[in-house]
Amino acid sequence: MQPKTHDVFDLRVLRDPSWIQWAVVTVLLWLHAIGVHYALAAAVVLCAGVAAAVALRLDSMRPYAVQIRYGHLAFLVAGLLPPTAWIIYIPLPGTTARVLTGYCPMSRLLMLMPWNRTQPLTWSRVRQVVLAPQRDGGILRLGGGDAPASPIPSCRMTTPPRMRIATCTDTRCA
Repeated sequence: MQPKTHDVFDLRVLRDPSWIQWAVVTVLLWLHAIGVHYALAAAVVLCAGVAAAVALRLDSMRPYAVQIRYGHLAFLVAGLLPPTAWIIYIPLPGTTARVLTGYCPMSRLLMLMPWNRTQPLTWSRVRQVVLAPQRDGGILRLGGGDAPASPIPSCRMTTPPRMRIATCTDTRCA
């Protein structure tokens, strides 16, 4: 029996402005990779605008959603410089994974940074953060339709209503 479209794809992400932003950035990065020269500059402008808008909306640099966007922007800006043009190929698989599966490598990297953790960095913690399954946030449905959301923060910019903007140690702020 063939799987149905709704069994494979999670079309709810098409209503998420954050997912759309990452999808556009991913397309621009792939276009740059195949030689479309303006695509990287367009991705930088889009990321800079969204990063600033999210920082202003959340009124803080502490939420993961802000840190992720500025971290990503740093990679893109570095990729504009000829000596470091190769660096653009670091976020390319990350944004692709984010759009397809919801797995955000930048979010996981930021979870391990000293300013975002309250416990010591151990190999066990690194393994836990890197290998935790991501079950939502991408166009591909992973782990079944009723699987619980991952405890790992995503790259989303939405914040639930009436929620206090939390510090980066609070996974709900991404």
